[in-house]
Amino acid sequence: MNNQEMKLEGIQKLVEDIWRATLGLDAFTVQGFTWDGTRSYIVWIRIIGSLNITIIFRCSETLARIAASVVFETEPEQVASDQVKDCLKELVNILGGHIKGMMASYHFLSTPSISEINQEPRFPEGEVVYEALFQSSGQPFKVSLLKVD
Repeated sequence: MNNQEMKLEGIQKLVEDIWRATLGLDAFTVQGFTWDGTRSYIVWIRIIGSLNITIIFRCSETLARIAASVVFETEPEQVASDQVKDCLKELVNILGGHIKGMMASYHFLSTPSISEINQEPRFPEGEVVYEALFQSSGQPFKVSLLKVD
């Protein structure tokens, strides 16, 4: 994929800006972190067109509850499972819409999907064109872009 098709260099700032604007929480990249079995949700959305991109968002359960508590104005332990899932799907939908807007030609955005906690969905083979680990409120989340033929 060349830079004419999609500008990847702005994605880190985009993720940080969306997190801050939507949740009022800071997010920053973390170097050298590996996912260590932390209970997490995986949310994904597809951009379909001349490029087919799957955006994969992995978020710790604790951070997902914190994010949903901000959105639904309640305590993290009071947030229902459906509220957590709705919040995460909306976050990946916002991110997907912005990334789609960065692409050179017209593309479609799928409906977001989400796994149950610690369920690993199967994604098609593809090239990882972007991946970064972030932290917010002391908890990890990861954003990956997978180019699928």
